[in-house]
Amino acid sequence: MDGVAHRVPLQNTQPGNLDGAYLGFMEGVPAGFVLNHKTGEKITWKATGHVLSKEQKSELKAEAIQRQAAHCIDPSVNLKAKGRNAGRELSLEK
Repeated sequence: MDGVAHRVPLQNTQPGNLDGAYLGFMEGVPAGFVLNHKTGEKITWKATGHVLSKEQKSELKAEAIQRQAAHCIDPSVNLKAKGRNAGRELSLEK
């Protein structure tokens, strides 16, 4: 549960069709949703019953801020580096 939407196949559909999606996150109160793109059905969920102390909440908030900062890094830089590394790996296989 990383806070990012993921496309997934549904049951009894052709392989490769990503007609479903889910998203979940753990910051604060864990929550998320599942979505069927074929029918449009969306089910949301939210954890209940567990109460966090103020210290636990502040720790989770600090972790969330760190994760958000990590996601703000320019993704094109990482993709270029990955592309160069993939090219090197392919040339080594030959």
